[in-house]
Amino acid sequence: MLTILVRSMFVLLLTTMVSRAATKDAIVIIYAQFPGHNSYEIGTGVFVDHDGLVLTADHILHHISLSPPATSTAGSVPSGVSPVSISIYSAFLSAKIDIDLRQAEAVAGGRIGAQQWMDIALIRVPLTESQRLQIQPLDLSQSAPAFGEALSAYGPLCTNPDDSRCFQPAITATVLNSDPARSRDYQVRDNITLGYSGGPLVNTSGDVVAVASWGDVSIGNQIVRGSYVPSLYVLRYFLDRAPTSVLLAAADACDHIHSLPYLTSFDWQELSARWNTQANLLQNAEQCTCCCESLDKARNALGAPSVIGSCAPPFCAERRFYALAETVSLALQTKSTDAGTARAYQSLKLAFAQIDVKKLPAEKQSYLLTRFGTTLSEIATNDETSHDPAFSDARGIAIAALERSQQIKEIPENYFVMAELFKSVGDKIHAAAADVLGTVIDVPASAVRSDLKINRDALLKNLQAGVAAQSKDTAHVFDPPIS
Repeated sequence: MLTILVRSMFVLLLTTMVSRAATKDAIVIIYAQFPGHNSYEIGTGVFVDHDGLVLTADHILHHISLSPPATSTAGSVPSGVSPVSISIYSAFLSAKIDIDLRQAEAVAGGRIGAQQWMDIALIRVPLTESQRLQIQPLDLSQSAPAFGEALSAYGPLCTNPDDSRCFQPAITATVLNSDPARSRDYQVRDNITLGYSGGPLVNTSGDVVAVASWGDVSIGNQIVRGSYVPSLYVLRYFLDRAPTSVLLAAADACDHIHSLPYLTSFDWQELSARWNTQANLLQNAEQCTCCCESLDKARNALGAPSVIGSCAPPFCAERRFYALAETVSLALQTKSTDAGTARAYQSLKLAFAQIDVKKLPAEKQSYLLTRFGTTLSEIATNDETSHDPAFSDARGIAIAALERSQQIKEIPENYFVMAELFKSVGDKIHAAAADVLGTVIDVPASAVRSDLKINRDALLKNLQAGVAAQSKDTAHVFDPPIS
């Protein structure tokens, strides 16, 4: 037993070391030279697509002096100075790549609106075909880390441009020292240096959870409180702002992706942008095939084409459904729903309607219905979307989906979701929800939810009343798919 335990620990350690080594391959060091005597910034970035897209902090490129909260999306746009030149150092590629700033399309700064700014920037680094095949870009996490979670921060070994070691990446093991639910930025516990600005905060899965922005500086240029922009906000505000990709936006992009082992969120966004703007492309079977094969390679696809139905269903409907559900959930998590969210919601319903749920295995039926119901319940109970006419049918559809899911397989958590939905309707349904919680659940709500004992008779009596009250205009979503 001891031998097995030691072997398991060794395998885990080796896996972690390999994962960190692969992550380090994606790290780059950025040197920005500004007008004036000895004026420069050294920061960090990370490749986030297969065509040289580097994610970093905007203040590195525009020499902005930050004061918290620099990660806020509201307020005045900070003024800055444009650099004379930018050099990207990749230790993995053994390359120094100079960026021509006369090509304005090479850099996308942190402005996200007339009076909105975030300390995020994207740089398109020109790579050779060989370099494109070598890099292993990192994807961005679509979920928040937990307080106290072990993370890795990346930056340069030093910040003196005369020292060649400064262009080598370093790693600092740290933990999340703030509650993601209470703050728009993340803070880490351990000391980092000034050059870590723009560098990624990476979880044990190798996904970027945040980008270094600002910090409190102590003696010796140590950052005693490092603050990071969450990846959720990067995905929400910057996916469609990346400088144009030659590789992934080309007409023959599908040929290029065949050799890639996976697609990041930025890869997918750049590849699928044409499908969202040119509906006629998805009327072509070859393009539909490209779409589905690309979704198969996408680690975290967002913004799946909203032109659902252009191809004969159920072509790709299930895979698009999950991607669209992620898009809607991301908008809700970042409290930034808009017209695009409404379009994604309509496409989500249409994608679900194109799936012949009854032909799926029972386990998959339950999962699909639960995912559909819980996503729509987030909409129905959200302060912003619950009052928006574009989402007015979300509550009724959510209740119906969850009720159907429970008929296939009882999931205790779903009963709590349904109760919240009933409460959000009004007084009459609120009373029914109270009955559900009071007479159906035989243990206190504070008990472990997996230990719930359900009184089926009481449950069905109350849930059927609630479903009937909320079933108007929902049947079309659950009708058999169009043939």
